[in-house]
Amino acid sequence: MLIAIMMIFSFTACGKENDGTGYLFRYDLSSDPQNLDPQVATDTSSLIVIRNIYSGLFTLSETGAIENSLALDYTISDDGLIYDISIRDDNYWANADGKKEQTRVTAKDFEYAFKRIFNPQTSSPYKEDFICIKNAEKIINGEVDYSELKVTATTDFSLRIELEYPNADFLSLLTTTPAMPCNSSLFHSTNGKYGLDPDNTYTNGPFYVKQWEFDPYGKNNHMILRKNKMFSEEMDISPSSLNFFIEKKYSDRIADFEKEDIDCIITDGSDDFIDDEDYSYTEYKYKTYGIMVNTDNSYFSQIEAREAICLSIDRGIYKEELTRGRTPAYAIIPPAVNILNKSYRDLISDQAKTTYNPSLAKEKWDTFLQNNDISSLTGVNIIVKEGTENTDDLNRITSQWQQNIGFFCGIEVLPEKEYNRRIEENEYLLALTDITADNNSPRDILSQFMTGDEDNTFGYSNDKFDEIFDKAIHSEKLSDSVQLYSDAESAIIDDYSFIPVFYESEYLIYPKEIQGIGYNPFTKELDFIHAKNFD
Repeated sequence: MLIAIMMIFSFTACGKENDGTGYLFRYDLSSDPQNLDPQVATDTSSLIVIRNIYSGLFTLSETGAIENSLALDYTISDDGLIYDISIRDDNYWANADGKKEQTRVTAKDFEYAFKRIFNPQTSSPYKEDFICIKNAEKIINGEVDYSELKVTATTDFSLRIELEYPNADFLSLLTTTPAMPCNSSLFHSTNGKYGLDPDNTYTNGPFYVKQWEFDPYGKNNHMILRKNKMFSEEMDISPSSLNFFIEKKYSDRIADFEKEDIDCIITDGSDDFIDDEDYSYTEYKYKTYGIMVNTDNSYFSQIEAREAICLSIDRGIYKEELTRGRTPAYAIIPPAVNILNKSYRDLISDQAKTTYNPSLAKEKWDTFLQNNDISSLTGVNIIVKEGTENTDDLNRITSQWQQNIGFFCGIEVLPEKEYNRRIEENEYLLALTDITADNNSPRDILSQFMTGDEDNTFGYSNDKFDEIFDKAIHSEKLSDSVQLYSDAESAIIDDYSFIPVFYESEYLIYPKEIQGIGYNPFTKELDFIHAKNFD
């Protein structure tokens, strides 16, 4: 084992070309991958590996643009219900020996993969993600067999997907890992071990799994991925290999990066790498923090109270004072969310979503106090989950409430378990919460406010929002949904039940000589296919 590890490091730059290609990239995973089955895996480490060893119909570029991968071309019917996709005929399955199987990836492999998601024996957690496919909901409800899912290989290299209703985000869904192909014969040949070791992991992507050392009690667990030469020559792979190591502690991953044992790191910006001229970074504003107001409370059920505390926040004044990695948020959808190949916030500015008007805020607050025959509102705290970085940022907001409307509010930091209990049992008045998503989509962000949604942890309900959001998710064209998402976002903000206060960032840090590593801050997947090292 020791010799193997030494060899990994000693041949780090072996074969590297002057154009930056041929480099062996190294990265620390935070845990051992649980399995490499795309229709089942959910842990971050597995998803990172899967992203680099499989290829689906479509992929996301570094800028979030949807690009063809194995799809050659596609058409969408006028009613938005039928997707006909032509597939490349030069993609093959490979396993641990890296040799081409005499099995091409076909449309049937995609049909089988989608039906696996809905096969009860698979126990896939992704069924709800693809509920827009025709018959999907009936299968979930036990009304029809999973084989009735309307995903059909019409020829060896033509796939038809029929939807129950239009979904403008459907192409984006086809970039996710559960939409990767699976070959029926190869799957069954593994006798239940699919994706659990190199010999039983059949891949069709840029890299294949050459070695996977896994010992639940060991400290030298690692994975070696090699360039898949059978991957289409027209789809260039820049690195020669990828080596993944397992370091569960964040401090150990940071130490490995400082020692140049790995080539990139994901941080929250609290370290010194951003200021170090030896490193470059890419920032992703992927999370929105906001104050959720409990409208079941007799006081905060009154819109004047909610409107007053929202209008009295001057986000511009604390812009330069926030903890690094945080910027003022005027809306709900964070800037890292992309749509139509751009940041959603480039298309719909957040500046007009919330306003600062201290005189109107004071007027609303005084009206609220008079209506309730009280001189002040006391004993109110914002509950905050333990581990939320730097509550000084929140103090800047509560200070403005005190100054502008005379509202004194405390901050109560709670252990996560107690915080969650208080939310679940509705025992709070104000709560700082964060909003992000598992996929890069305005839909996934806003769905957390939909009445009855499983991710709607606060029990928020707004009929106006529900109506607009329903139209947005059933839009035939993505361009139509942009304004609808904006209107839905405004419906929440104008209700003053969720008050956005700041966005939070993650940073991909890497040496100056490295380029082209892709990162998705929502799924936490890293993509090394176009990564280069020019050192």
